[in-house]
Amino acid sequence: IMNASIILEQCKSYSASDIPSLIKPEIDFTAFFYNIDGNKTNFDCLAAELHTLKHNFSVVGVAETNIDPQHACLYPLDNYCSFYNDVADGKSKGTGVALYIHDSFKASPIASTCTTTPNIECMFLEVSKGKSSVTVGIIYRPPNGNANVFLDDFQNIIKISSN
Repeated sequence: IMNASIILEQCKSYSASDIPSLIKPEIDFTAFFYNIDGNKTNFDCLAAELHTLKHNFSVVGVAETNIDPQHACLYPLDNYCSFYNDVADGKSKGTGVALYIHDSFKASPIASTCTTTPNIECMFLEVSKGKSSVTVGIIYRPPNGNANVFLDDFQNIIKISSN
C-alpha cells in the first residue's frame, strides 16, 4: 500500500493536448485511464478522445461504466478487446470497471482479483506479447464505501497478485 501511495502522490494531471508529447516512441507499453461516468452517455466522448490522441494505448482502463459485462459488446473500441467486471448489486450509477486491451496483446482475467463489493471494484488481467507478460489492473473505490474496508480489501488484492 505504501508503494501505491507513493505512486499516487507523484501523479500529475495533463490536458489532452499534452499527452502526445509525453508518449515516447521507445516505450512499447502505455496505459490510459478514463472515469467515464456512464458508458450510455459518455462512451462516444471516450472514443473521440482516444482518436484525437492518435496513439494506440496498450491498455485503456475505464471506471463507472454503469453496465454489466453482457452489454460490453455495445461499446467496442476499434482494435481492442474489452473485459468488463460485474457492477455492484442494486446500483445503476457509479459502478463498473473495464479494461480494453489492444489487439496486439493477449489477455486473460485473473479471477481471484476480479471483485465487486460496496467498498472496492477491481479487475486484473495477465497481458502478454510474445514471451513477455505483465499484470495490469483497475481499482475503483466507490465514494460511498468504507475507506478502511477498501484499504483492507486493496491490501488483500495486492497479496494475491504480489508477482
